[in-house]
Amino acid sequence: SAREVAKPRQPSPPAATVEDPKNDNRPVYDLKAQGTLNYSVMGRQSLSGSAKEGPVVVPEAQTTTLVRPGWTVSRSEQGHLFVERATPCRTPLTSWLKTFCGTA
Repeated sequence: SAREVAKPRQPSPPAATVEDPKNDNRPVYDLKAQGTLNYSVMGRQSLSGSAKEGPVVVPEAQTTTLVRPGWTVSRSEQGHLFVERATPCRTPLTSWLKTFCGTA
């Protein structure tokens, strides 16, 4: 006869975490600049308050947010990141992109 043996449930592995990085700088290759730019490294928790102007890198366990020059990043009270254009588009673009940039 078959017999079933109950096994103790294994605990779930801990969620991946990343310590809030110390605010420092990191060289990042920027395609538009065709070279390396010095990006500020900021943790999500340090973004409370006013918007920070790019270039900024926000490293996390599951993703990294790259905020290019001409953009800003801020964090809501709920912890959401908002990346917004700080400067208007200045390059000739198709009509769709002009609408996207708000210049149409």
